[in-house]
Order: sequence, then structure tokens, then C-alpha cells
Amino acid sequence: MNRIASIVSCLLLLIGCESDSGKHRGACELSIAHLVTLSHGLSTPITEDYYIRGRVVLNDKMDEISEALVIADATAGVEIKLDSDDIDAVLPLHCEVEVRLSGLSLGREYHKMVLGAKPTKDYVVDRIAEAEIYNYFTVSYEVAAPPKALHRRIPEIGIADMSSYVRIDSVWFVKEAWGDTWCWRDSLTHRYTTTLRHITDGRDTLAIVVAGECDYAEEELQYDLMNCYGVVESYQGDVALRITNHGAVWLHD
Repeated sequence: MNRIASIVSCLLLLIGCESDSGKHRGACELSIAHLVTLSHGLSTPITEDYYIRGRVVLNDKMDEISEALVIADATAGVEIKLDSDDIDAVLPLHCEVEVRLSGLSLGREYHKMVLGAKPTKDYVVDRIAEAEIYNYFTVSYEVAAPPKALHRRIPEIGIADMSSYVRIDSVWFVKEAWGDTWCWRDSLTHRYTTTLRHITDGRDTLAIVVAGECDYAEEELQYDLMNCYGVVESYQGDVALRITNHGAVWLHD
């Protein structure tokens, strides 16, 4: 039965592939949702001539994440590990990219799938070397509008949305956070630390992850209604939202 299922899966994959007449001639384009189904175990090498296409929805532009970015298409998103201290300089936020997958590996971190170089030690994937970025990435800078976020309500967000770029409308920070800054400051080092804040729609709540290194760590939170943008994240084993591009749009502005 497993063999039959495997054959059917391969046939569906071949039917769903699109050959590109340019750089990816003969390659097979996968949706990101399809890509993550190829995972088997903690680390899966990709040997076939596949590629994915999407928009950069999270990177280090505002230091909200380091040595990684997230790209998303209309179906899902995936985090990609990169060995670079300035990812936004080569793969700017909101640019469109194509990623050649052959030679990379797909890894599992809790509920989240990550893409990177073939692992050499204990990690599920290694970071793609900065010198090799353009071996895998083709970048298009001419995009007319920001990427579209999937509209979600707080109770709808779950593991199935992992690494997707979402928008949650008409929420606010829980009362306990009012008057505080985005991130807490460590009492010993006096540095801002990665902090879990919580938003609510009046009935349900959701944790949001704010990196201590982000550019706005010391800004005060506002109390008003907002539309919140972020990438669904697995943080300390739980589902949360990682803020992207200072992702609170205050509705009174």
C-alpha cells in the first residue's frame, strides 16, 4: 500500500510541475505547501531539480530575525537559513525570489519546516554560505506592491499555518502590556531580550514574538486597535506570531 501511495504521489508531482523556458528550463516548480510535504524525518536532502517562487516577508531589515529569512507564496511559507549579517542588502524585504532547491536540505524544527544547506553536524540544516546565495537565489527587485498577507482570526491560526505570512485585524495588546516597551530589558546586562507579548480580539489571545535586537525594542506599545502583520512561528514549542517589518498598523493613524 505504501508503494502504491508513493507512486501516486510521484505521478501527481510530475503532473503538477511547470517547466520554465528560462533559467529553470526542465526544472519543476513547486508550491511552498508542496515543498514541505517532501520532508521525511528531521532532515531530508533535495536531489531533484525543483525550485520555488515567492516573496520575502521576513528578514533582518529591522533585526526581527537573524541569519534567516522567510519567503511565502499563496499557499504557505518556509524559513531559509543563511550565513549573512546583512540579508536585506542582497535579498531585500518584499522582493520576489526563485530558489533552486537541488543540493539543499529540508529540516524539521518542532512544528516548523526550514530550508538550508546539507547538515554537517547536529543541526537539521546548515546555513547557506553567503558566497553561495546567488547559486540558489534569483532575485527580482521590480515588484509593484507589498506581498499579500493571508487574513486570519486568532482562533484560526495553528500548526497548518506555520511560516505563513498573515494579517490579523482589529486586535490590541492585552492590558498587562500597556505602558510597557516592545521588549523587556535584562536587569543584569541592560540589553533588550526577545519578549513574548500577547494580543487579543476581546475573546481569544495570541502570543507574538518580538526579537530583543529589533530596531524598535525600546519603543512604547500603543493601546489602540491595530492590524497586526507577522509570520506564524513555532516558539519554544508553541504557536506564536513573529512580528515582521514593525508589523503593527495602528488604526487611528
